[in-house]
Amino acid sequence: MLNDRVDGVRAQVWGAAALSGPEDLTYALLLSRAGVPVELRLMPGVPHEFDGIAYRSDAARRSVANRVRVLRTV
Repeated sequence: MLNDRVDGVRAQVWGAAALSGPEDLTYALLLSRAGVPVELRLMPGVPHEFDGIAYRSDAARRSVANRVRVLRTV
């Protein structure tokens, strides 16, 4: 079960494979309701660690490009 205490949590950006999606969506909603900036990208049809296993795939390239985009704004 998720800890519902999110005091002091910083902005969050992460991607989620469809397999873990429901838990990630619940956590993103909890953070968002607490006023924490959240960006979640659900990547249906890909396994956990897909960007390391199939790093040349279109999905992995999109995922990495999105992380780079966000990191450039920090």
